[in-house]
Amino acid sequence: MVVTAGSYGDTHNGNITLRSAVVFQDVGGADGRHGTFNGKITGSGKLLTMGNATTNRLIVLNNPTNNYSGGTEVLVQGCRAGATNSLGTGPVHVDTNAWLFANVSGVMTNTTDLYLDSDGVTYGHLYMGTVSVTTTVNRAFVGGKGGWEAPSGYTQLASGNYTSNSLPSYLAGNGVLKVTASAKSGMIVFFR
Repeated sequence: MVVTAGSYGDTHNGNITLRSAVVFQDVGGADGRHGTFNGKITGSGKLLTMGNATTNRLIVLNNPTNNYSGGTEVLVQGCRAGATNSLGTGPVHVDTNAWLFANVSGVMTNTTDLYLDSDGVTYGHLYMGTVSVTTTVNRAFVGGKGGWEAPSGYTQLASGNYTSNSLPSYLAGNGVLKVTASAKSGMIVFFR
């Protein structure tokens, strides 16, 4: 199913339940008039966003009570997370040449896994504009394709803090990406 944000920057205030994969798509119109979703998004479905690269328009998610669990994939242009927890409770995947804008800290839950794609030429980007923005995730993966559903070629980041200086191909702005889980080592632990 596709939910479109119309040609003049539609604002949707009603609640939405995702039962399967749903695309929120901007269909064009004036520059800077984004498709905005203020209502609560819930359910077990996956949310895919498609901004409009031609007119620099984004899909904007503004509800701090969003709790959809199927994950978020940024397919084209950009998605702006305008509130804490606005990206639901599932994993987050940013395709090559797409942008996820974190306007505030905590747009993902601390248990989220983040996937930033690359094809060797173009990259999936996380933009955290100001030094006051910290995006905390459980695990982060860069440089592959497929997200959590079909991961291929990713490198898992070690726990720690990352900025646009330490990860310039994937991060932009002045904020911090904080990864809390350690990268997997080759160690196997047996329990009795």
